[in-house]
Amino acid sequence: KMNRRLYFCCALFVQLGIIPAADAYSPADLKTLLATSKCVGCDLSGADLSRKQLVNADLQAANLVGANLTGANLTGAKLGGANLTGAKLGGANLTGAVLQAASLIDVNFAGTNLTRTDFSYANLVNTNFRSAILSNTDLAGANLALADFTGANLSSTSLTSANLVGAKGINPSSPARTIVTPAPAQQNDSIR
Repeated sequence: KMNRRLYFCCALFVQLGIIPAADAYSPADLKTLLATSKCVGCDLSGADLSRKQLVNADLQAANLVGANLTGANLTGAKLGGANLTGAKLGGANLTGAVLQAASLIDVNFAGTNLTRTDFSYANLVNTNFRSAILSNTDLAGANLALADFTGANLSSTSLTSANLVGAKGINPSSPARTIVTPAPAQQNDSIR
């Protein structure tokens, strides 16, 4: 695991413009990612990665601003310090992905599987988590201002020291700051 401080610094540099966000992706970087599943610090802004198999891909500190990752399989992907502001992630599978200190401002995760995803210290301002699966997800220290958790599954989700100002569908005054809700009961098909 990369040091959390390094993730935070990379994300801060991108947000401050010290590492510029380009308007279009680098075709060479896209080719490298698809051939090796590794593209640390590369420029994939605006790239179409919809429905791509990116299991365990290493995209730490990558620029994915506005990228289309709709339906992509990012299970176990390493995206720490990456800038995914405005990226399209609807229907993507991010189970077990690491997004520590990543920038995910204005991202739509509605209905997305985020089980065991590490969003610690990530910037998730105005993010849509409606009906998302956030079971066993780490949101410790994350900036969740104005995020919408309406209908989300938050069982065993850590919100320790998270900024929940203006967040919807969540109780910011919870003393434990860890949401533990029972899993939905399985329906028995034999009873009708």
